[in-house]
This record gives sequence, C-alpha cells and structure tokens, in this order.
Amino acid sequence: TTQRVCIFVGVHVEMDDKLERAISEFCKKYNGIVLCDHTSNYRGEYRAFCNIVANQYYWKSTIQNVELMVHIGDISSSDYKIQAKEVWRVNPDGEIRDTFQKLYNVFEMKEVEFFEYYNKKKKDNAKAFIQKNNEGMLQAFLYLKQELEDITDVCPPMPAANRLKVGTFKIEAHNTKLGEQFVKKIVVAALHIDADEIYVTIYRKHEGLIRLLKRYGFLVYGTKGHEDEPEFVFVKSMKVYSGDLLYDYPYIHTSKVRKFILSIKPEYHTPLFPDSILDNEERDKSFLVRDIAYTNSIHKIYLCKMRNIDQLSRGDVLLIYRMKDEKGAAYYRSVVSSICIVEEIKKASDFKSTEEFIKYANAYSIFNENELRKWYTEYGMTLIKMTYNIAFDRRVTRGELIEQVGLSAGDYWGFMQINDEQFKNIISRGKINESLIID
Repeated sequence: TTQRVCIFVGVHVEMDDKLERAISEFCKKYNGIVLCDHTSNYRGEYRAFCNIVANQYYWKSTIQNVELMVHIGDISSSDYKIQAKEVWRVNPDGEIRDTFQKLYNVFEMKEVEFFEYYNKKKKDNAKAFIQKNNEGMLQAFLYLKQELEDITDVCPPMPAANRLKVGTFKIEAHNTKLGEQFVKKIVVAALHIDADEIYVTIYRKHEGLIRLLKRYGFLVYGTKGHEDEPEFVFVKSMKVYSGDLLYDYPYIHTSKVRKFILSIKPEYHTPLFPDSILDNEERDKSFLVRDIAYTNSIHKIYLCKMRNIDQLSRGDVLLIYRMKDEKGAAYYRSVVSSICIVEEIKKASDFKSTEEFIKYANAYSIFNENELRKWYTEYGMTLIKMTYNIAFDRRVTRGELIEQVGLSAGDYWGFMQINDEQFKNIISRGKINESLIID
C-alpha cells in the first residue's frame, strides 16, 4: 500500500518488548512510521524523531502529511506540524482527546491489544460517523463494520452470522439526545446490510450508554476480555421480535392495529422529522436540522387541539402528513413523509402542575418553555408522544392520496383514520424498506 500511516507517541511509560514488537509489525504491515521524542520511550526500528522530520525550516518531509495517525501516550510538549486526514486515539481510559483536531476514532483498550488486533485483521469496509460542535471540537463518533465470521474473542463465542459490529460508540453528553440519533444510525446501517443482529461491547462504567441500548432492545449476551475488568457484550436481534414497541425499534407491528393520518405544520415538520426532509428544503438543512434534542431524538412530542385525537392509544400507527407551505397548492405541496408509532396520549389534567408538564414535554417537544406554558392552559390540548420509525424514500402528495389511494378531499385531513388497504397503498408508494413491517 502507498497510504502513509504514522504512530504518534506522546509521553509514555517504559514499553515492554511485546508492545514494541506489535508496533513494529503494525508499521511493517501498514507502511507506517513511529514519530516520537525522548519522552516516548519507544526504541524500535521504525522510530523517527519528530523534531527532525517535522520541524525543518528548509526541507519539508512527506511524513508531515499522512492519511492516518494512531495517537498513543500522553501529552507532548512539542508543537509538531503533522497533518493527518484521520486520527485514531488508543488508550485504556477511552477519553476523547482531540489533540490534532482530526479525531476520527477512539479505542478504549490496551495499546498492545489494538496493534495485535490490526496486525491480524484483513481490510474491511468499516464506516464511521462523527459529529463536531460549532468550534470544531469532536462531540461524538460511531464506528461500524460488518462481520460474517465466528466471533471467538467473546464468552460464550458467537457462531458465524451476518452481523453489524459497533466498534466504537462515544458521546460527550450535552443534553441533545445525540445518543438516540446514533442508535438510529446503527439500526439503519444494520438494515442496509440485512444484518441478522447487531453487537457492541461496553465497559460497566458507561452506565448511561448501557441504559440507552437496553431501552432499544440490546440484551446482555456475554463478556469479552479480562476477568478482572471485562466488557459486556450486548446483542440486538434484527430477525426476532419481542412485541415491545421500543425493543423492536424501528420495526412496526401493523396487524390488528389502527392507522391514522396526522397533520404537522410545515415549520415543525423537518426539525422534528429530519430524515424526512423535502428535496426543496435541502438548501436550508443546516438551519432546519440541528444538534438539538427534538431533532436528534427517536421520541417526539407534538401538541395539538384537533378533534377526536384523544382516541389514540399505544401502538397506533401514524402517517405523518406535512401540510402545505406558502409556495404552492396543497395538492402538490402537502405530503405523507414518515411513519410514527404512538407511545402515549396525555391531557393537561394528567399533570399535577405546569412544571410537571414542562418537565415531561420539554426534552422531546419543538415548543420552548414559554410556548409550553401557553399550551398547558389551552382548552382541549392533547399531547402525543410517539416514536419516529420510518422516513419515506418517496413522498406521497395529497393529489396522489386523493386520485390513487382513494382518500376523500372533503374529509378533515388534520387527523383521520384510514383502513388497512389504504395504508398498504400509501407505504408501497412511499418506497420504504418492506422488512420494517413485521406483520
């Protein structure tokens, strides 16, 4: 390979022979070099001092620009001008340290285990998702790869299957439900490869992440690693269903379930349902789809006063209908875009106080606190909590719903029930992944 790879070693404790051999083998396999100084404690054959290769005034080494940098050790007192397209941080503490402003992955493991693993592995088509804040600092990343072979480094071993491995799942919590957004990305990736199951290994200390995964059907399978501090292995089946609304997410049960159309105002639609953004909204995506809780979340809360809407109950299916904007007629501009599942319905009387209502609604509602206070006093207000399960690949217009599906133009479209045949017709036109419909 001609790809340039370097290992950057900051201040490091004395390395044993096993780690030095693993680093040397890694460099040999991946065309690498080890950039270090006297505090790095690496003395292997691939050593190069950073001040020689990176701080020359009249000569610029090609080593200063690499495709991948593996960062180990602690801080370095030197300001080395190394440019990397990707930086992978390897450390048992698993902390996000974006020293070079190009952090792409963090491996919470011993360095020798990392190098030995990559010395054995073959090339794969792994994918990573990263998110940075407005200052360019890394907030979260997700590393995914398909695995087809036996998994022998877990207890009990896992027989060969089509699996999606969540190699790394790290989030700097900042109250925007970004964890739920990444769960959506994980299950979408699993659907894309028609995976039998998803698995992820997590240390016990990551309690918040464990709670998040358990909520959406990840169950403890076994352990991985040393007995004194093992990782838990969590597995989510993509072929076996429990019947629970959240455990089975994003799959939906449609047999013997009522189906409805629910209208959403255009100014609320895309911020609430970002994967259902309209083609003509793409130019405004950075404004409409932001790192905020009601956009990132799997769960959505919508407040309205439409008649008969309080008849909804848990498990009912909602087709989200984006109402027209000022740019054209509803016949062309109003569309069905998504499928949601009702979690629960509440009225103002279900809450003891305004504060209790705001606490419940604030995380998943598009309305701010002042707006929520007004809603609480509105006569006939109904709160709908729902899961956002499926975005249509093709939006179905009002004109099509009338002419081809058979809905009546004279009916009240704010909220109305549809029959099974109409539902099947609409989702067929929406070009969704049919495997998401369980029954």
